[in-house]
Amino acid sequence: QDDKWLVKLYIYLNDKKLKDEKLQEIIKLNIIRLESGQLASISEGSVFFPLDKKSNYGFEKELRVIKKTLMDAEEKEDKDAVTAFLKQLNVRDAYPFEIIENYILPIYESEHWKDKTTDTLLGYVTYAKDHFEDYKKENDKHLNANKKSGERKEDPIRRLKDSLYIR
Repeated sequence: QDDKWLVKLYIYLNDKKLKDEKLQEIIKLNIIRLESGQLASISEGSVFFPLDKKSNYGFEKELRVIKKTLMDAEEKEDKDAVTAFLKQLNVRDAYPFEIIENYILPIYESEHWKDKTTDTLLGYVTYAKDHFEDYKKENDKHLNANKKSGERKEDPIRRLKDSLYIR
């Protein structure tokens, strides 16, 4: 089925106010269209809402990101219903810290970056740049939350600098 049909399905299922046992069954179904065009189920792993509402970074197809057009219902109440239903299925927001730490940096720290296109590599760096402050703040919390005053704090962007060879 096309994206419009899936949007109608999500709205219909949201209106049904399903019980947990029915939601658990639905979570196993391949009813989430990803940016890659594949249909996926939440039970196969995390699925994220689009990384950005307006633009693409070029690597969304590599992640399990819901297809952006599924979030573009014409009516606000339909958009809200789609979002509410997908949240019931545990589709979640992609936090910059999580995407940079768990996806982008490991690519640069391995040899996998050599297999990527220039546009994809540029997308990674652009995403890191666009979300730099959020990443820095969250990483600082992780690294330095339990440090006592006077204790040397770790550089929250050291891994980013080392991985992307920023000097």
